[in-house]
Formats: sequence, structure tokens, C-alpha cells
Amino acid sequence: MAVRGSIESPTRFSGRPALRVKGKEIIHCDSRHRLDDRLTRRVIRRRRQHLRSDRSVRLLVLAAGADWI
Repeated sequence: MAVRGSIESPTRFSGRPALRVKGKEIIHCDSRHRLDDRLTRRVIRRRRQHLRSDRSVRLLVLAAGADWI
């Protein structure tokens, strides 16, 4: 994986590869077929209808205001 300004390191919970920008994890591999991607709450709120209509996207409900899809 490559994103400008990012570093690759293991994700906190599974040890699988993850990308971090300014110390914050922004994406990680949850399995061979699934990525968890962090979006800002503002982006999720603004694009919620589109995200919900996309069958490849699953909004995660980890906690109130979770920012992972």
C-alpha cells in the first residue's frame, strides 16, 4: 500500500498491515478480501446516502460517531 505522507505498520489489534498518517491509522487489512477505511465523520455524514447504497461498503457501528467504513 502507498499513500503520500503515510507509513506502513501493523494494525493495533491484528498485526496485519496498516497505513498511518501523522500517527493516526487510516486504513488496514481486515482480511484478504476486506479493508477497513477511516473517513472523517463529516465525510461519512455528507456521503452517507451514497455509502449506504454501495453494496461494497459497510458502515461499521463500533461506537457512537465511529469513523470506519
